Amino acid sequence: MPENRATSFFRTAIGVVFVAAFAILFAVFLTPNSYENMTGVVVSSGSISSSGLDGGTIEISRVRLDGGQEVSARVRTKGPLKPGDHVQLFTEGRLMGGPLYYITSKNPQAGKQ
Repeated sequence: MPENRATSFFRTAIGVVFVAAFAILFAVFLTPNSYENMTGVVVSSGSISSSGLDGGTIEISRVRLDGGQEVSARVRTKGPLKPGDHVQLFTEGRLMGGPLYYITSKNPQAGKQ
């Protein structure tokens, strides 16, 4: 039984959508990212709701990097952090969107030089 034109077009469109979706997922999630370690000083810190993930709340800190830029970073070390704490950060560059920042440890010796 021959296919009608609408069915053929629909199958082609679905195929194109799947190929495009796969290409986008590959570009966003599977391509190599850039990583960098840096240090900074906590400006402010607090907990926010994470909709039931990570126990319901996560700690986010505003950090002034050594270069003067201020960023928001997710705390991945024992907290809570307080303003003035010297911290080490890990940044993950992405192809789309700005970089992600994570505080990996407190560095109390940084301010005592």
